[in-house]
Amino acid sequence: MPHTLSRQTKLHVMIKVPPMQRADCVACRDAHGVSPHFGANRYHCTMLPLGLWATWTDERVAHLIAALGRFDVEPFRMEFDQIGPGQGNGVALKPRAGLRGAGAFHRALCDHLLRAGVVWEQPDTYKFRLHIHLAYRGPHRGWAGTTVPIDPIGWLADEFQLVHSIDGEQRHEVLGRWPMVRRQYIFPFAA
Repeated sequence: MPHTLSRQTKLHVMIKVPPMQRADCVACRDAHGVSPHFGANRYHCTMLPLGLWATWTDERVAHLIAALGRFDVEPFRMEFDQIGPGQGNGVALKPRAGLRGAGAFHRALCDHLLRAGVVWEQPDTYKFRLHIHLAYRGPHRGWAGTTVPIDPIGWLADEFQLVHSIDGEQRHEVLGRWPMVRRQYIFPFAA
């Protein structure tokens, strides 16, 4: 039986912003006059939106969790060096040009879930674009509304999560988390 809640809630695969970089995001948000309504503990990168929670039965969620537990992926670098318009009246951090790890993660995740028989709703118009929303709505006191460079905020992404995002309550319920494991080690060689 599908899950029911009185408000629309969603299921996502996310990479959460680590605490140190979260503080950098807050400093950037404040320096640019962006609304602080969205709690920093919820800053994340949506790697795959999986649709409305109400469409997922307990059995489908269990199948998804099992499939995510078998997803083998290496850590990759995340770096954001711009702040600009986001969804609606939102404001988002945008990635440095040329980063390929997040896109490769997204494609590999989609392929893995499809091979595992996991089906999710995704609009035909969906296109993966890495970002971190600092705010989903205004008012923003002083933000210029254009994309501008910022001091880079980055980290090595080494964990992903399955999250039930509960709109209206401003909280994320973590349903599972998995480490990304480096398979090839870096050896220091003397010159």
